[in-house]
Amino acid sequence: MPEYLAPGVYVEEVSFRAKSIEGVPTSTTGFAGITHYGPVRYPGGPKKSEPRLITSFTEFERVYGSLNEVGIGSGRPAYLAHAARAFFENGGKRLYVSRVFTPRPGDLPRGVASRAIPDGGLTATWKARWPGALGNVLVRRLQEMGDAAKSIVIWAGVVIGVIVLVGSLAARILPGRGSDFVLELPPLRVPQIRNIAVKTLARIEWYLKEAVPLFVLGTLILFVADRLRLLGSLERLAEPVLTGALGLPRETASAFVVGFLRRDFGAAGLFDLARHGRLSPVQIVVSMVTITLFIPCIANFFMIVKERGWKTAMAIAAFILPFTLLVGGALNAILRAVPGPWR
Repeated sequence: MPEYLAPGVYVEEVSFRAKSIEGVPTSTTGFAGITHYGPVRYPGGPKKSEPRLITSFTEFERVYGSLNEVGIGSGRPAYLAHAARAFFENGGKRLYVSRVFTPRPGDLPRGVASRAIPDGGLTATWKARWPGALGNVLVRRLQEMGDAAKSIVIWAGVVIGVIVLVGSLAARILPGRGSDFVLELPPLRVPQIRNIAVKTLARIEWYLKEAVPLFVLGTLILFVADRLRLLGSLERLAEPVLTGALGLPRETASAFVVGFLRRDFGAAGLFDLARHGRLSPVQIVVSMVTITLFIPCIANFFMIVKERGWKTAMAIAAFILPFTLLVGGALNAILRAVPGPWR
């Protein structure tokens, strides 16, 4: 509407039509609801929590959580997460999210997960940044990561120690000609592309002719043994040793039997048992050390036969099997006797 600053006669045109509703952008909106985690005001936390600007669903998942059910085992769909995904998939650009959270009676203090982890006489307390049941899982995973690191150190230490021990004993029992301390180094030249291509093709040809048939043979033996139900018989024979000396559950028998035929399949079987909570921390360490030192898979065994002959291959297998069980049994006894994070 014009502003008149001086007296006089003014002519103003006024439209008789109804004023149309102006268009407004729909690329910006705001949501409020329940999420897995994320910034929110709670007792003992921040005094205020303004809605967070989110510009993509990837950012939403990072800040507020995924599409999985809200609350562990609650079965409640994550309505807000689904709405946010639909908003961005339909062209939305700017989304303001305000999380809603109310602690239930009996929850952890103020609904925030925390866990005290003793280490070397001191206690470190891990605390979730925001309240919510998912914080319990995240804090527990932090402790599991620390325990896993210690287990890896134990596994690596045992394997390296066995290598050094066996090498030292072999040098004493089966002495051979040592290598020269000073070696003449050949002249170093820039490699030619043609030479690299020729050597690469030669190595590929050798692998296809020598190694691949052995892997195929090992897989075929595994298939036939499974069809003839021979794997079950081998598992029953291995159960007393695994459950007795090694302290492992009977389900690990199949993993070790398959591990002889295909080492990667055996490790995958142990991983599946651990993921479903069938292996304790001690059993995980013992099983991984045992399968690492176990008899080489059947393809490698055939390669040893091809290079060294049947007698040497059988002698190697006859030494490795009882020695591996001895190391695994000793490690199991030590870990169960000595207190630590694996208990």
